[in-house]
Amino acid sequence: MILKGEKMSKKILVFSMTMLLVGAFSVTAFAQKVISVQYGEPWKPIFESAIEEFEKTTGAKVDNMMVPYGVVFLDKMTLDLAAGAAGDVIMVDGSMIADTVEAGYIQELDGYVKEWADWDQYYPAFQAMGSYQGHVYGIVLETAANTILWYWKSNFEKAGIAMPWQPKDWDEVLETAERIKEKVPDVEYPLYIPTGAKWGEGATCIGMYPLILGADTKAGDRNRLWNYSSGKWIGSSPAIERALDFLREVFSVRELSPIDAMYAPDVWGEWRRLMREGKIGIGFGGSWEWAEFWPEAIRPPEEERADVLGWAGLPGSGHPGTPAIQT
Repeated sequence: MILKGEKMSKKILVFSMTMLLVGAFSVTAFAQKVISVQYGEPWKPIFESAIEEFEKTTGAKVDNMMVPYGVVFLDKMTLDLAAGAAGDVIMVDGSMIADTVEAGYIQELDGYVKEWADWDQYYPAFQAMGSYQGHVYGIVLETAANTILWYWKSNFEKAGIAMPWQPKDWDEVLETAERIKEKVPDVEYPLYIPTGAKWGEGATCIGMYPLILGADTKAGDRNRLWNYSSGKWIGSSPAIERALDFLREVFSVRELSPIDAMYAPDVWGEWRRLMREGKIGIGFGGSWEWAEFWPEAIRPPEEERADVLGWAGLPGSGHPGTPAIQT
């Protein structure tokens, strides 16, 4: 995603965006230029190697504006964008594109991607991820699976739950979490679902929306928040009500999740700490957590992670026409 502004030419803007994607533009325009790049620490290895190669190839200088762990990235980016202090090139979640376009913060890229030979290598769905109202504003660097059910294998062993585990519907998820609550009292959160304002888009994209998608059939946009035929938001539907009923079961009826962690100063950091310390029975999270549960300094090799950490796909609700696996 590229910010609007006068301090860089449009050609430099497009090249700086594609430097991570092996862009095919002239490098002569970049000598003696300074380009700022802003991203979160989880992507540090990717960006540092790309920045090094870009500086070596173009002669430009890159101002590395990495946002470290412990800082709420969405809050930081929102404030920096409003203050005009964000980087020339920013890496954000696709959920921010519409808002930043409407606010006039970012540059349209239609003309640039047409000149970029590699643009055709992207699936249409990936091209659309960085687009808004028919125009391209960002280029996808990665995507992930939402939502995966992560679990600590030792907790499942203590509870006598067979592995590998793949629940067939929401009821089985609830029943498994109840068994963990009964058999493994050291587990503080038998079923952890990102919820609440502090989770931001995590509460939507990891918590609520995957439940809605699995709550009804996709026919007629019945499992959506947006009706593509009418062009209107869906404020009430059986799918939304089923998703809310599931959350009510988790938090109020069966008391499978306290809410303390939803108010932690760093909700992402707290969720990962609880998970790697075995305090969570089953947790809703993205595929990226395979690495992110551990800080880089103490991250075990993949073989060791596979010994302690298991995962399953999020099932559909079990109602007729719903998917077997929603992840």
